[in-house]
Amino acid sequence: MSNLHDSTAKHAKVLWSTESIRLRPESFQARFDELYRSAEGPATLWHLGGAASDYLRVHPGSIQVPEGLIEALLKSPIVDGRIIGRKLANRCSFDAERTLSSILDALNSGHESEICGGLFELWNLLERDTVAPMIHHEGLFCALANLTRAKDAYVRDSASRLFDRLKA
Repeated sequence: MSNLHDSTAKHAKVLWSTESIRLRPESFQARFDELYRSAEGPATLWHLGGAASDYLRVHPGSIQVPEGLIEALLKSPIVDGRIIGRKLANRCSFDAERTLSSILDALNSGHESEICGGLFELWNLLERDTVAPMIHHEGLFCALANLTRAKDAYVRDSASRLFDRLKA
């Protein structure tokens, strides 16, 4: 899985469509599993992750996503792949500590889109009942405090609101 352009990516991209969201869960799962088994690179994993994330947004809990896909996306060389990995981690109720760790990576990444995605997924993570005890993480407070001084208004305002919510 070394190059970003692999031959299975075009097939996975077809699954990441509005038409695929209308598939019955069994049909979507079968297509997803076949493509996942034959995935050749990070682009395919990114498209599969996007397809699964969008499908789960419309049909929560209806399909199984391998933890290996989530882990691979969180380590992806493609920024958008990492963003999708965090979405999947939250949608699949992936381990909260590992999800928080990946969110911290995003908040400290320096990539604006990854930071914005990390802030959004932190809001989603806070909606889970099981994270309350572990969310008061010093690294998280530092990252949010730094982002309250960001040039981008969305980043600055979101970080400020999250910081205030966590301090309450």
